[in-house]
Amino acid sequence: MLGGLSAAATYGIGSLFGQAGSFGHEMLRAGAHGLSNGVFNALNGDNFWNGLISGAASSGMGSFAQSSNWSPYLLMASTTAAGGAIAWAAGGDFLQGALNGLQIGAFNFAEHDGYDGNGGPGYVKRLPDGTLEAQEPLQEVVCKASCPRRSILFDKPSDAGKVSALSRSIIMDAMAEAGLTVVHITSTVRSPESQANAMYYNESHGKHIRYAPAGRKVLEYYSNKQKMIDEIYEVGPYNVSHHCGTPETLKKMNVIDISYQKVPINKRTAFHNALIRRVTKLLDPLNSHDPAYHIEIKQY
Repeated sequence: MLGGLSAAATYGIGSLFGQAGSFGHEMLRAGAHGLSNGVFNALNGDNFWNGLISGAASSGMGSFAQSSNWSPYLLMASTTAAGGAIAWAAGGDFLQGALNGLQIGAFNFAEHDGYDGNGGPGYVKRLPDGTLEAQEPLQEVVCKASCPRRSILFDKPSDAGKVSALSRSIIMDAMAEAGLTVVHITSTVRSPESQANAMYYNESHGKHIRYAPAGRKVLEYYSNKQKMIDEIYEVGPYNVSHHCGTPETLKKMNVIDISYQKVPINKRTAFHNALIRRVTKLLDPLNSHDPAYHIEIKQY
Protein backbone atom coordinates (compact mmCIF):
# COMPACT_ATOMS: atom_id res chain seq x y z
CA MET A 1 0.00 0.00 0.00
CA LEU A 2 2.71 2.47 1.03
CA GLY A 3 4.79 1.44 -1.98
CA GLY A 4 1.95 2.29 -4.34
CA LEU A 5 1.31 5.61 -2.67
CA SER A 6 5.01 6.44 -2.78
CA ALA A 7 5.20 5.64 -6.51
CA ALA A 8 2.10 7.76 -7.14
CA ALA A 9 3.64 10.67 -5.22
CA THR A 10 6.86 10.34 -7.22
CA TYR A 11 4.93 10.30 -10.49
CA GLY A 12 2.92 13.32 -9.36
CA ILE A 13 6.07 15.30 -8.61
CA GLY A 14 7.37 14.39 -12.06
CA SER A 15 4.12 15.60 -13.64
CA LEU A 16 4.30 18.83 -11.68
CA PHE A 17 7.90 19.71 -12.55
CA GLY A 18 8.09 18.13 -16.01
CA GLN A 19 11.40 18.16 -17.88
CA ALA A 20 14.70 19.25 -16.33
CA GLY A 21 14.89 23.04 -16.17
CA SER A 22 16.83 25.77 -14.39
CA PHE A 23 18.95 25.20 -11.28
CA GLY A 24 16.25 26.68 -9.04
CA HIS A 25 13.59 24.53 -10.71
CA GLU A 26 15.61 21.37 -10.07
CA MET A 27 16.38 22.37 -6.48
CA LEU A 28 12.62 22.60 -5.83
CA ARG A 29 12.12 19.21 -7.48
CA ALA A 30 14.88 17.70 -5.31
CA GLY A 31 13.29 19.19 -2.19
CA ALA A 32 9.90 17.75 -3.11
CA HIS A 33 11.34 14.29 -3.69
CA GLY A 34 13.39 14.50 -0.51
CA LEU A 35 10.36 15.46 1.57
CA SER A 36 8.21 12.75 -0.03
CA ASN A 37 10.84 10.06 0.50
CA GLY A 38 11.42 11.20 4.07
CA VAL A 39 7.72 11.00 4.93
CA PHE A 40 7.25 7.54 3.41
CA ASN A 41 10.44 6.33 5.09
CA ALA A 42 9.09 7.49 8.43
CA LEU A 43 5.69 5.85 7.80
CA ASN A 44 7.56 2.66 6.97
CA GLY A 45 9.43 2.78 10.28
CA ASP A 46 12.72 4.02 8.78
CA ASN A 47 14.66 7.22 9.37
CA PHE A 48 13.05 10.38 7.93
CA TRP A 49 16.34 12.18 7.32
CA ASN A 50 17.92 9.26 5.47
CA GLY A 51 14.94 9.21 3.14
CA LEU A 52 15.05 12.97 2.63
CA ILE A 53 18.78 13.06 1.79
CA SER A 54 18.63 9.98 -0.42
CA GLY A 55 15.56 11.23 -2.28
CA ALA A 56 17.01 14.68 -2.90
CA ALA A 57 20.33 13.21 -4.10
CA SER A 58 18.58 10.80 -6.48
CA SER A 59 16.51 13.66 -7.86
CA GLY A 60 19.61 15.78 -8.41
CA MET A 61 21.31 12.91 -10.22
CA GLY A 62 18.24 12.43 -12.38
CA SER A 63 18.13 16.12 -13.27
CA PHE A 64 21.75 16.00 -14.37
CA ALA A 65 21.22 12.80 -16.38
CA GLN A 66 18.11 14.12 -18.14
CA SER A 67 19.70 17.48 -18.99
CA SER A 68 22.69 15.54 -20.40
CA ASN A 69 20.35 13.49 -22.62
CA TRP A 70 21.27 10.14 -21.07
CA SER A 71 19.15 7.17 -22.11
CA PRO A 72 16.28 6.19 -19.76
CA TYR A 73 18.15 3.04 -18.67
CA LEU A 74 21.36 4.88 -17.83
CA LEU A 75 19.33 7.58 -16.10
CA MET A 76 17.56 5.03 -13.88
CA ALA A 77 20.84 3.26 -13.15
CA SER A 78 22.40 6.56 -12.04
CA THR A 79 19.51 7.53 -9.73
CA THR A 80 19.51 4.02 -8.24
CA ALA A 81 23.24 4.17 -7.53
CA ALA A 82 22.99 7.70 -6.11
CA GLY A 83 20.08 6.81 -3.85
CA GLY A 84 21.77 3.72 -2.44
CA ALA A 85 25.19 5.32 -2.00
CA ILE A 86 23.86 8.43 -0.23
CA ALA A 87 21.58 6.39 2.03
CA TRP A 88 24.50 4.16 3.00
CA ALA A 89 26.81 7.14 3.58
CA ALA A 90 24.17 8.73 5.83
CA GLY A 91 23.97 5.56 7.94
CA GLY A 92 20.80 4.21 6.33
CA ASP A 93 19.91 1.11 4.37
CA PHE A 94 21.61 0.91 0.96
CA LEU A 95 18.90 -1.27 -0.59
CA GLN A 96 16.07 1.01 0.54
CA GLY A 97 17.91 4.05 -0.77
CA ALA A 98 18.60 2.31 -4.08
CA LEU A 99 14.93 1.37 -4.45
CA ASN A 100 13.91 4.96 -3.71
CA GLY A 101 16.38 6.16 -6.33
CA LEU A 102 15.10 3.68 -8.90
CA GLN A 103 11.54 4.82 -8.23
CA ILE A 104 12.50 8.47 -8.76
CA GLY A 105 14.36 7.62 -11.97
CA ALA A 106 11.50 5.55 -13.35
CA PHE A 107 8.36 7.42 -12.24
CA ASN A 108 9.67 10.99 -12.27
CA PHE A 109 12.24 11.28 -15.06
CA ALA A 110 11.85 8.36 -17.47
CA GLU A 111 8.07 8.76 -17.46
CA HIS A 112 8.28 12.47 -18.24
CA ASP A 113 11.27 12.96 -20.53
CA GLY A 114 9.48 12.53 -23.83
CA TYR A 115 11.03 9.23 -24.91
CA ASP A 116 7.54 7.74 -25.27
CA GLY A 117 6.42 10.71 -27.35
CA ASN A 118 4.20 12.30 -24.70
CA GLY A 119 6.70 14.65 -23.08
CA GLY A 120 4.73 17.88 -23.33
CA PRO A 121 4.84 20.86 -25.70
CA GLY A 122 7.19 20.41 -28.61
CA TYR A 123 7.05 16.62 -28.45
CA VAL A 124 5.06 14.19 -30.54
CA LYS A 125 3.03 11.16 -29.62
CA ARG A 126 3.00 7.95 -31.61
CA LEU A 127 -0.47 6.84 -32.75
CA PRO A 128 -1.40 3.14 -32.98
CA ASP A 129 -0.66 3.09 -36.71
CA GLY A 130 2.81 4.53 -36.16
CA THR A 131 1.96 8.09 -37.21
CA LEU A 132 3.71 10.84 -35.22
CA GLU A 133 1.31 13.57 -34.12
CA ALA A 134 2.69 16.87 -32.81
CA GLN A 135 1.04 18.14 -29.64
CA GLU A 136 1.90 21.67 -30.75
CA PRO A 137 3.04 23.01 -34.16
CA LEU A 138 6.77 22.38 -34.57
CA GLN A 139 9.03 25.02 -36.10
CA GLU A 140 11.41 22.41 -37.47
CA VAL A 141 11.68 18.66 -37.62
CA VAL A 142 15.15 17.18 -38.11
CA CYS A 143 15.61 13.46 -38.76
CA LYS A 144 19.15 12.15 -38.34
CA ALA A 145 20.56 8.68 -38.81
CA SER A 146 22.90 7.32 -36.18
CA CYS A 147 26.36 8.84 -36.48
CA PRO A 148 29.78 7.89 -35.12
CA ARG A 149 31.14 9.50 -31.99
CA ARG A 150 33.44 12.42 -32.83
CA SER A 151 36.24 13.60 -30.56
CA ILE A 152 38.45 16.69 -30.36
CA LEU A 153 41.65 15.77 -28.53
CA PHE A 154 44.11 18.27 -27.06
CA ASP A 155 47.86 17.65 -27.04
CA LYS A 156 48.00 20.00 -24.04
CA PRO A 157 45.03 19.52 -21.66
CA SER A 158 45.37 23.15 -20.53
CA ASP A 159 44.32 24.23 -24.04
CA ALA A 160 40.84 22.72 -23.66
CA GLY A 161 39.54 25.78 -21.84
CA LYS A 162 40.75 28.07 -24.64
CA VAL A 163 38.42 26.67 -27.30
CA SER A 164 34.85 27.94 -27.09
CA ALA A 165 31.67 25.92 -27.55
CA LEU A 166 31.10 27.80 -30.82
CA SER A 167 34.52 26.82 -32.14
CA ARG A 168 34.06 23.20 -31.07
CA SER A 169 30.72 23.08 -32.86
CA ILE A 170 32.23 24.47 -36.08
CA ILE A 171 35.11 21.98 -35.96
CA MET A 172 32.69 19.10 -35.31
CA ASP A 173 30.54 20.13 -38.30
CA ALA A 174 33.60 20.19 -40.52
CA MET A 175 34.69 16.79 -39.19
CA ALA A 176 31.27 15.34 -39.98
CA GLU A 177 31.39 16.66 -43.55
CA ALA A 178 34.90 15.27 -44.08
CA GLY A 179 34.05 11.94 -42.46
CA LEU A 180 36.50 12.35 -39.56
CA THR A 181 35.93 10.89 -36.10
CA VAL A 182 38.90 12.49 -34.31
CA VAL A 183 41.20 15.50 -34.69
CA HIS A 184 44.12 16.67 -32.54
CA ILE A 185 44.50 20.29 -31.46
CA THR A 186 48.19 21.06 -31.07
CA SER A 187 48.12 24.75 -30.19
CA THR A 188 45.78 27.56 -29.20
CA VAL A 189 46.25 31.08 -27.88
CA ARG A 190 49.20 31.85 -25.60
CA SER A 191 49.93 34.82 -23.37
CA PRO A 192 52.51 37.49 -24.27
CA GLU A 193 54.70 36.05 -21.52
CA SER A 194 54.52 32.57 -23.06
CA GLN A 195 55.16 34.05 -26.50
CA ALA A 196 58.31 35.80 -25.25
CA ASN A 197 59.50 32.55 -23.65
CA ALA A 198 58.93 30.64 -26.90
CA MET A 199 60.75 33.25 -28.98
CA TYR A 200 63.63 33.35 -26.50
CA TYR A 201 63.89 29.55 -26.47
CA ASN A 202 63.90 29.29 -30.26
CA GLU A 203 66.57 31.95 -30.65
CA SER A 204 68.76 30.52 -27.91
CA HIS A 205 68.58 27.06 -29.52
CA GLY A 206 69.45 28.28 -33.00
CA LYS A 207 65.93 28.08 -34.39
CA HIS A 208 65.56 31.39 -36.18
CA ILE A 209 61.94 31.95 -37.19
CA ARG A 210 61.13 34.57 -39.78
CA TYR A 211 58.64 36.88 -38.08
CA ALA A 212 56.67 39.81 -39.44
CA PRO A 213 58.00 43.31 -38.63
CA ALA A 214 56.34 43.35 -35.19
CA GLY A 215 57.98 40.06 -34.25
CA ARG A 216 61.38 41.19 -35.51
CA LYS A 217 61.07 44.28 -33.37
CA VAL A 218 60.51 42.09 -30.30
CA LEU A 219 63.65 40.09 -31.14
CA GLU A 220 65.70 43.27 -30.97
CA TYR A 221 65.37 42.87 -27.18
CA TYR A 222 66.38 39.19 -27.24
CA SER A 223 68.93 39.66 -24.46
CA ASN A 224 66.26 40.94 -22.05
CA LYS A 225 63.16 38.76 -21.72
CA GLN A 226 61.17 41.36 -19.77
CA LYS A 227 61.77 43.94 -22.48
CA MET A 228 60.61 41.36 -25.03
CA ILE A 229 57.34 40.98 -23.10
CA ASP A 230 56.92 44.76 -22.85
CA GLU A 231 57.50 45.12 -26.59
CA ILE A 232 54.90 42.45 -27.39
CA TYR A 233 52.32 44.44 -25.46
CA GLU A 234 53.54 47.62 -27.17
CA VAL A 235 53.25 46.40 -30.76
CA GLY A 236 50.18 44.24 -30.10
CA PRO A 237 50.24 40.50 -29.30
CA TYR A 238 48.29 39.50 -32.42
CA ASN A 239 50.76 41.40 -34.62
CA VAL A 240 53.63 39.33 -33.23
CA SER A 241 51.87 35.99 -33.61
CA HIS A 242 48.26 35.13 -34.32
CA HIS A 243 48.56 32.65 -31.46
CA CYS A 244 49.49 35.39 -29.04
CA GLY A 245 46.70 37.11 -27.15
CA THR A 246 45.10 38.12 -23.88
CA PRO A 247 41.85 36.99 -22.20
CA GLU A 248 40.15 39.95 -23.89
CA THR A 249 41.25 38.93 -27.41
CA LEU A 250 40.27 35.32 -26.70
CA LYS A 251 36.66 36.46 -26.28
CA LYS A 252 36.74 37.93 -29.80
CA MET A 253 38.74 35.35 -31.73
CA ASN A 254 39.76 31.72 -31.20
CA VAL A 255 43.06 30.79 -32.83
CA ILE A 256 43.60 27.05 -33.15
CA ASP A 257 46.09 24.69 -34.81
CA ILE A 258 44.83 21.22 -35.74
CA SER A 259 47.37 18.54 -36.65
CA TYR A 260 47.54 18.06 -40.42
CA GLN A 261 49.69 14.94 -40.20
CA LYS A 262 47.18 13.09 -38.00
CA VAL A 263 44.35 13.55 -40.49
CA PRO A 264 44.19 10.58 -42.91
CA ILE A 265 45.74 11.48 -46.27
CA ASN A 266 42.56 10.73 -48.21
CA LYS A 267 40.53 13.13 -46.04
CA ARG A 268 42.87 16.13 -45.78
CA THR A 269 41.43 17.97 -48.78
CA ALA A 270 37.85 17.28 -47.68
CA PHE A 271 38.61 18.65 -44.22
CA HIS A 272 40.26 21.72 -45.77
CA ASN A 273 37.17 22.36 -47.88
CA ALA A 274 34.83 21.85 -44.94
CA LEU A 275 36.82 24.22 -42.73
CA ILE A 276 37.31 27.00 -45.24
CA ARG A 277 33.55 27.44 -45.59
CA ARG A 278 33.04 27.75 -41.85
CA VAL A 279 35.98 29.57 -40.27
CA THR A 280 37.14 33.17 -40.43
CA LYS A 281 40.62 32.25 -41.65
CA LEU A 282 42.34 29.03 -42.69
CA LEU A 283 46.00 28.41 -43.43
CA ASP A 284 47.31 24.90 -44.06
CA PRO A 285 49.73 23.06 -46.38
CA LEU A 286 47.12 23.16 -49.15
CA ASN A 287 47.10 26.97 -49.39
CA SER A 288 50.20 28.18 -47.51
CA HIS A 289 53.42 27.11 -45.83
CA ASP A 290 51.68 26.50 -42.50
CA PRO A 291 52.33 22.89 -41.41
CA ALA A 292 49.00 22.57 -39.53
CA TYR A 293 45.36 23.46 -40.11
CA HIS A 294 45.66 26.95 -38.66
CA ILE A 295 42.14 28.27 -38.13
CA GLU A 296 40.80 31.51 -36.71
CA ILE A 297 37.17 31.69 -35.65
CA LYS A 298 35.46 34.96 -34.81
CA GLN A 299 33.41 34.73 -31.59
CA TYR A 300 29.98 36.34 -31.94
